[in-house]
Amino acid sequence: VRARGRTRVVMAAVAGVLAAAGWGLALLRPAVGDQSGREIKAALHRQVTFTGRVDYAQLPSYLALGEIAVAPKIAMTEADGKIYNYMAMGLPVVAFERSVSRQILGDLGVYAPLGDSAALARAVVHVLAEGNLRGRLSRELRRKAVADYSWLAVAQRISDVYRVLTRESPLPARWSGTTS
Repeated sequence: VRARGRTRVVMAAVAGVLAAAGWGLALLRPAVGDQSGREIKAALHRQVTFTGRVDYAQLPSYLALGEIAVAPKIAMTEADGKIYNYMAMGLPVVAFERSVSRQILGDLGVYAPLGDSAALARAVVHVLAEGNLRGRLSRELRRKAVADYSWLAVAQRISDVYRVLTRESPLPARWSGTTS
């Protein structure tokens, strides 16, 4: 099964568990006319809202409606840029255990074994049920997004590189644990 098709199967499983627990699910990307989208919607009735494509400028408004975010990417070599948006909005992230997800989220992500849709669904329900955990992850992820991934933080790292390359300053210790 292709990764994209497996992702849809995983989201169907997550949606089913959430519906059974009384939670709703908004899928921002899939088009309603898509075959898997129709199957999920038919199986879960009103528990699932399909927005179709969302204009990037409107994305924060949609993300602000959520309690958590799910990043069910399965492909081991693909990036997962959506996670940065989730972090910026302070949304706890449940994801499959992948090096890319772990590199972005570190210990602030909630992980399920790769491809285990039942474990992913259980992790989603766990984070939703644990308000204290959700609050802590929300605050820490937002703080990490600003400190590590904001335009200002990235610009500072680029500026540091230019200073090092032009020999205006030594390599910052935070880069390698050593100074030069």
